[in-house]
Amino acid sequence: MMVATALNMRMMAFRDGRWMSMLEDRNLSVHTCDERTAEQIFGRFGDYAELMKELVVVLEKTIGEGEEA
Repeated sequence: MMVATALNMRMMAFRDGRWMSMLEDRNLSVHTCDERTAEQIFGRFGDYAELMKELVVVLEKTIGEGEEA
């Protein structure tokens, strides 16, 4: 939900489709019982961790700007 909200508020940009891939994998992982699919998604966690770090930086900056106002 946080990622979708940040995208809708244009805090983060769709770069190389990585955000959509992460959201699709999140949705798929909730409903999968297939070990191979789960392993494939798990293999992409490193990329997703980098995206989330970028989001945290943007959110901290946004919150900081809000506190200054």
